[in-house]
Amino acid sequence: MKNLLYAILIGVLFQGCLDTRDSAKDVEEKQQIQKQVGSLQRSTADVNSKFQETDDSLSKLSARVDVLDNHLGKQDEKVEKSMLPRDQKIKELTEKLNVHQEVMTKLDTQITALQNQVNQMTEEMKRAPPAASAKSEGGEKGDYKIAEDYFDKKQWQDAAITFEKYRKQNPKGKHAAEALYKIGVSFQELGSKDEAKVFYKDVMSQYPNSTDAKKASTRLKGIK
Repeated sequence: MKNLLYAILIGVLFQGCLDTRDSAKDVEEKQQIQKQVGSLQRSTADVNSKFQETDDSLSKLSARVDVLDNHLGKQDEKVEKSMLPRDQKIKELTEKLNVHQEVMTKLDTQITALQNQVNQMTEEMKRAPPAASAKSEGGEKGDYKIAEDYFDKKQWQDAAITFEKYRKQNPKGKHAAEALYKIGVSFQELGSKDEAKVFYKDVMSQYPNSTDAKKASTRLKGIK
Protein backbone atom coordinates (compact mmCIF):
# COMPACT_ATOMS: atom_id res chain seq x y z
CA MET A 1 0.00 0.00 0.00
CA LYS A 2 2.80 2.34 0.94
CA ASN A 3 4.59 1.61 -2.26
CA LEU A 4 1.51 2.37 -4.26
CA LEU A 5 1.21 5.77 -2.66
CA TYR A 6 4.86 6.52 -3.50
CA ALA A 7 4.22 5.48 -7.01
CA ILE A 8 1.19 7.71 -7.27
CA LEU A 9 3.07 10.65 -5.76
CA ILE A 10 5.97 10.20 -8.09
CA GLY A 11 3.58 10.02 -11.02
CA VAL A 12 1.88 13.22 -9.94
CA LEU A 13 5.18 14.98 -9.52
CA PHE A 14 6.38 13.76 -12.90
CA GLN A 15 3.20 14.86 -14.53
CA GLY A 16 3.57 18.28 -12.87
CA CYS A 17 7.06 18.56 -14.23
CA LEU A 18 5.82 17.66 -17.66
CA ASP A 19 3.04 20.21 -17.41
CA THR A 20 5.47 22.88 -16.24
CA ARG A 21 7.84 22.02 -19.02
CA ASP A 22 5.07 22.18 -21.63
CA SER A 23 3.84 25.46 -20.19
CA ALA A 24 7.32 26.97 -20.37
CA LYS A 25 7.67 25.73 -23.92
CA ASP A 26 4.35 27.31 -24.86
CA VAL A 27 5.39 30.62 -23.33
CA GLU A 28 8.67 30.51 -25.23
CA GLU A 29 6.88 29.72 -28.47
CA LYS A 30 4.42 32.54 -27.86
CA GLN A 31 7.27 34.96 -27.22
CA GLN A 32 8.97 33.93 -30.45
CA ILE A 33 5.72 34.28 -32.34
CA GLN A 34 5.18 37.73 -30.80
CA LYS A 35 8.71 38.72 -31.83
CA GLN A 36 8.07 37.51 -35.36
CA VAL A 37 4.74 39.33 -35.46
CA GLY A 38 6.39 42.51 -34.21
CA SER A 39 9.13 42.17 -36.79
CA LEU A 40 6.54 41.63 -39.51
CA GLN A 41 4.57 44.63 -38.30
CA ARG A 42 7.67 46.80 -38.42
CA SER A 43 8.54 45.52 -41.90
CA THR A 44 4.99 46.17 -43.03
CA ALA A 45 5.14 49.69 -41.60
CA ASP A 46 8.44 50.32 -43.45
CA VAL A 47 6.98 48.97 -46.68
CA ASN A 48 3.85 51.10 -46.26
CA SER A 49 6.02 54.13 -45.60
CA LYS A 50 8.05 53.48 -48.75
CA PHE A 51 4.86 52.97 -50.73
CA GLN A 52 3.58 56.29 -49.43
CA GLU A 53 6.83 58.03 -50.39
CA THR A 54 6.62 56.46 -53.84
CA ASP A 55 3.02 57.61 -54.23
CA ASP A 56 4.01 61.13 -53.20
CA SER A 57 6.87 61.12 -55.70
CA LEU A 58 4.59 59.86 -58.44
CA SER A 59 2.01 62.53 -57.59
CA LYS A 60 4.66 65.26 -57.78
CA LEU A 61 6.02 63.83 -61.03
CA SER A 62 2.52 63.65 -62.49
CA ALA A 63 1.94 67.27 -61.53
CA ARG A 64 5.19 68.30 -63.25
CA VAL A 65 4.22 66.33 -66.34
CA ASP A 66 0.88 68.15 -66.41
CA VAL A 67 2.67 71.50 -66.16
CA LEU A 68 5.04 70.54 -68.97
CA ASP A 69 2.16 69.34 -71.15
CA ASN A 70 0.35 72.60 -70.57
CA HIS A 71 3.50 74.59 -71.37
CA LEU A 72 4.17 72.56 -74.50
CA GLY A 73 0.56 73.01 -75.57
CA LYS A 74 0.90 76.78 -75.29
CA GLN A 75 4.19 76.69 -77.18
CA ASP A 76 2.60 74.64 -79.96
CA GLU A 77 -0.21 77.19 -80.21
CA LYS A 78 2.32 80.02 -80.45
CA VAL A 79 4.30 78.16 -83.11
CA GLU A 80 1.14 77.48 -85.12
CA LYS A 81 0.09 81.12 -84.87
CA SER A 82 3.54 82.33 -85.91
CA MET A 83 3.62 79.87 -88.82
CA LEU A 84 0.39 81.18 -90.32
CA PRO A 85 1.68 84.72 -91.11
CA ARG A 86 4.96 83.29 -92.42
CA ASP A 87 3.18 80.87 -94.72
CA GLN A 88 0.94 83.70 -95.93
CA LYS A 89 3.97 85.90 -96.65
CA ILE A 90 5.69 83.08 -98.52
CA LYS A 91 2.54 82.57 -100.59
CA GLU A 92 2.30 86.30 -101.37
CA LEU A 93 5.99 86.50 -102.31
CA THR A 94 5.67 83.46 -104.53
CA GLU A 95 2.70 85.02 -106.32
CA LYS A 96 4.60 88.30 -106.77
CA LEU A 97 7.62 86.40 -108.09
CA ASN A 98 5.46 84.58 -110.61
CA VAL A 99 3.94 87.87 -111.78
CA HIS A 100 7.41 89.42 -112.01
CA GLN A 101 8.67 86.50 -114.08
CA GLU A 102 5.70 86.84 -116.44
CA VAL A 103 6.39 90.56 -116.83
CA MET A 104 10.09 89.93 -117.46
CA THR A 105 9.24 87.33 -120.08
CA LYS A 106 6.96 89.79 -121.87
CA LEU A 107 9.62 92.51 -121.65
CA ASP A 108 12.24 90.19 -123.07
CA THR A 109 9.93 89.43 -125.99
CA GLN A 110 9.28 93.13 -126.57
CA ILE A 111 12.98 94.00 -126.32
CA THR A 112 13.86 91.28 -128.82
CA ALA A 113 11.24 92.56 -131.27
CA LEU A 114 12.42 96.13 -130.74
CA GLN A 115 16.03 95.17 -131.26
CA ASN A 116 15.10 93.47 -134.51
CA GLN A 117 13.39 96.66 -135.64
CA VAL A 118 16.45 98.72 -134.72
CA ASN A 119 18.75 96.35 -136.60
CA GLN A 120 16.49 96.52 -139.63
CA MET A 121 16.37 100.29 -139.42
CA THR A 122 20.16 100.46 -139.14
CA GLU A 123 20.58 98.27 -142.22
CA GLU A 124 18.15 100.44 -144.17
CA MET A 125 20.07 103.54 -143.14
CA LYS A 126 23.30 101.96 -144.31
CA ARG A 127 21.80 100.96 -147.63
CA ALA A 128 20.23 104.38 -148.29
CA PRO A 129 22.08 105.86 -151.33
CA PRO A 130 23.69 109.26 -150.82
CA ALA A 131 22.19 112.05 -152.88
CA ALA A 132 24.11 114.34 -155.18
CA SER A 133 26.26 116.91 -153.40
CA ALA A 134 24.46 119.78 -155.07
CA LYS A 135 21.11 119.38 -153.32
CA SER A 136 18.71 122.23 -153.77
CA GLU A 137 17.50 124.23 -150.76
CA GLY A 138 13.95 123.22 -151.50
CA GLY A 139 14.83 119.50 -151.46
CA GLU A 140 16.69 119.92 -148.17
CA LYS A 141 13.69 121.51 -146.52
CA GLY A 142 11.37 118.85 -147.92
CA ASP A 143 13.38 115.92 -146.53
CA TYR A 144 13.80 117.60 -143.16
CA LYS A 145 10.09 118.43 -142.94
CA ILE A 146 9.16 114.79 -143.63
CA ALA A 147 11.54 113.68 -140.86
CA GLU A 148 10.06 116.29 -138.52
CA ASP A 149 6.55 115.02 -139.21
CA TYR A 150 7.59 111.47 -138.30
CA PHE A 151 9.30 112.80 -135.16
CA ASP A 152 6.27 114.83 -134.05
CA LYS A 153 4.02 111.79 -134.55
CA LYS A 154 6.45 109.71 -132.47
CA GLN A 155 7.08 107.37 -135.39
CA TRP A 156 10.61 106.95 -134.13
CA GLN A 157 11.88 104.38 -136.59
CA ASP A 158 10.73 106.35 -139.67
CA ALA A 159 11.98 109.57 -138.09
CA ALA A 160 15.48 108.19 -137.49
CA ILE A 161 15.72 106.77 -141.02
CA THR A 162 14.54 110.00 -142.61
CA PHE A 163 16.81 112.22 -140.47
CA GLU A 164 19.76 110.02 -141.40
CA LYS A 165 18.79 110.30 -145.07
CA TYR A 166 18.72 114.07 -144.69
CA ARG A 167 22.19 114.07 -143.06
CA LYS A 168 23.71 112.03 -145.88
CA GLN A 169 22.15 114.25 -148.52
CA ASN A 170 23.03 117.45 -146.65
CA PRO A 171 26.18 116.80 -144.57
CA LYS A 172 26.62 120.56 -144.05
CA GLY A 173 22.96 121.51 -143.97
CA LYS A 174 21.74 124.03 -141.42
CA HIS A 175 19.67 121.33 -139.68
CA ALA A 176 22.51 118.79 -139.52
CA ALA A 177 23.11 119.20 -135.75
CA GLU A 178 19.41 119.01 -134.93
CA ALA A 179 18.94 115.99 -137.18
CA LEU A 180 21.82 114.19 -135.46
CA TYR A 181 20.36 115.01 -132.06
CA LYS A 182 16.86 113.83 -133.02
CA ILE A 183 18.25 110.56 -134.36
CA GLY A 184 19.65 110.01 -130.88
CA VAL A 185 16.27 110.83 -129.32
CA SER A 186 14.52 108.40 -131.69
CA PHE A 187 16.90 105.59 -130.75
CA GLN A 188 16.44 106.37 -127.06
CA GLU A 189 12.66 106.27 -127.39
CA LEU A 190 12.99 102.92 -129.17
CA GLY A 191 14.91 101.60 -126.17
CA SER A 192 18.29 101.45 -127.91
CA LYS A 193 20.28 103.39 -125.32
CA ASP A 194 23.74 102.47 -126.62
CA GLU A 195 22.93 103.73 -130.12
CA ALA A 196 21.41 106.89 -128.65
CA LYS A 197 24.60 107.57 -126.69
CA VAL A 198 26.67 107.37 -129.88
CA PHE A 199 24.56 110.01 -131.65
CA TYR A 200 24.46 112.31 -128.58
CA LYS A 201 28.25 112.17 -128.35
CA ASP A 202 28.52 112.89 -132.10
CA VAL A 203 26.39 116.02 -131.65
CA MET A 204 28.58 117.18 -128.76
CA SER A 205 31.84 116.55 -130.63
CA GLN A 206 30.81 117.82 -134.08
CA TYR A 207 28.72 120.79 -132.93
CA PRO A 208 30.04 121.63 -129.42
CA ASN A 209 28.68 125.18 -129.35
CA SER A 210 25.20 124.39 -130.60
CA THR A 211 21.97 124.29 -128.63
CA ASP A 212 21.52 120.67 -129.73
CA ALA A 213 24.89 119.78 -128.15
CA LYS A 214 23.63 121.11 -124.79
CA LYS A 215 20.39 119.14 -125.12
CA ALA A 216 22.35 116.05 -126.11
CA SER A 217 24.55 116.44 -123.01
CA THR A 218 21.47 116.63 -120.78
CA ARG A 219 19.95 113.57 -122.43
CA LEU A 220 23.22 111.66 -122.16
CA LYS A 221 23.44 112.27 -118.40
CA GLY A 222 19.91 110.92 -117.97
CA ILE A 223 20.72 107.57 -119.57
CA LYS A 224 21.62 104.88 -117.03
